[in-house]
Amino acid sequence: TLCFTHRKTHVKGGSGDDADAPRVTSFSINKAIVLASPLDPESGDTGFISYVMSETYVSPSGIANHFVKAPEHWTGFAELPAKNEKYLLTIEVGTQVVANMGEKMK
Repeated sequence: TLCFTHRKTHVKGGSGDDADAPRVTSFSINKAIVLASPLDPESGDTGFISYVMSETYVSPSGIANHFVKAPEHWTGFAELPAKNEKYLLTIEVGTQVVANMGEKMK
């Protein structure tokens, strides 16, 4: 699918050069049924499904090069504008991880 071809354009881990391939520390795609009342699991669902793709980069240069490299190295890039128009609700670029359960929380 579109998301799985996308992840192949990244390098996992801290060593390397973001100019060659963006370095990520994590990549996940999460899927959930959207509840009528998000804090009440008994409220029933809305009929919608939410997908969240999350990427965490080693450095800001990885984020920048991600957008430079995508058009030339990701076969699914051409499909992205139409998919975004139809499905995208929000996008956050350059956000900062302030807590991670895998590390000592700051």
